[in-house]
Amino acid sequence: MPKVVTAEELDTVLAAVSQYPDGIGVEQLHSAIAVMPRRTLQRRLAELVAAKRLVAQGQGRGRKYRLPARPATHSETAFNGPTRASRH
Repeated sequence: MPKVVTAEELDTVLAAVSQYPDGIGVEQLHSAIAVMPRRTLQRRLAELVAAKRLVAQGQGRGRKYRLPARPATHSETAFNGPTRASRH
């Protein structure tokens, strides 16, 4: 029977990745999370990417993981009136 993945494990990976806004590779991430075996880390990363909680860029050893872009909030996208270019 497969091991149940705890939210704590996933949160640990997300917290570590969040420290690197430009992305982090598996080797560097494994060094940061010394309590988790490398293969387990790879599985957790795959689960987080599949759930769209992380974004993977690149392939093979060059692959980096980062948090997805934060969606704009309503106040950030609210209409603030005409722009200078749109005035007639």
